[in-house]
Amino acid sequence: MDLRVVKTKRAIKGALTDLCASKPLAEVTVKELCSRAEVSKPAFYYHYGNVADVVDEIEDDAVSAIVEKTLDGSVDLASEETLRRFGEHVFHSPLAPLLKPDASNGTFGRKLALALGKSHEAPHGRTRKDPDNLAVLFAFDGLMGCMGRLGYESYMRAVPELSKLMEDVLKD
Repeated sequence: MDLRVVKTKRAIKGALTDLCASKPLAEVTVKELCSRAEVSKPAFYYHYGNVADVVDEIEDDAVSAIVEKTLDGSVDLASEETLRRFGEHVFHSPLAPLLKPDASNGTFGRKLALALGKSHEAPHGRTRKDPDNLAVLFAFDGLMGCMGRLGYESYMRAVPELSKLMEDVLKD
């Protein structure tokens, strides 16, 4: 990919993350996003149709990174450490309103669950150690449901039990 494209997209995504730290996503305009990213409106519209398209790409990037780490074995989906880090990200990220399962604009949980479910058909000849995609979808959907019902402190207290439940579901 052209380095100019990479830099422009990185600036736009970073600007959106910064803006979401101080205001709701629904209030972010293309004009202020371009201003913060120091890109022109034509440059923005060359890459994205609207702010929601930027959100989609941020979610897709995050999903790809998580799936890649899961495939190479550096992340165990059911480990307490992974669930704690994921909770921190969902509850405290500047884009947290997008990531929560009840977010009107966010589809992160569904995207991640589907990607993890499909990832057993990994590229480059790698195979997945985790069980079939139905178990992954079930476990992750349950986790997102718990996060939607619990606040941060309750979720963090429940991580050991959630880890055991996910481990049971994801057993071979």
